[in-house]
Amino acid sequence: MERPTIKINGEVRYMPAVKARMWREVIKFEEERKSLPTIDMLDKHCEIIAKIFGTTTDEVLDNLEIADVMPSYYAILNYIAAMLTEKLKADKKNEEVAEI
Repeated sequence: MERPTIKINGEVRYMPAVKARMWREVIKFEEERKSLPTIDMLDKHCEIIAKIFGTTTDEVLDNLEIADVMPSYYAILNYIAAMLTEKLKADKKNEEVAEI
């Protein structure tokens, strides 16, 4: 799966490796976002994007096109979910080869 990217100040930034603590923050937000007031939706999604990419919420709000906010958020969410089991699949393949 391709790592998500965002463009800040004309620079394409790749999502860095995600640590377990960040997973908790993303999932907590995923549960809370359903009850957010509409006025806060964009800011809060940009806040999570900023945390993941190690930048400020203001940089994301000022540079990420509005049409890219939700696709960027869902790309992050899907990527993190895929990372949870990525090594399990790789290990399973190696075990099958070793058994032959």
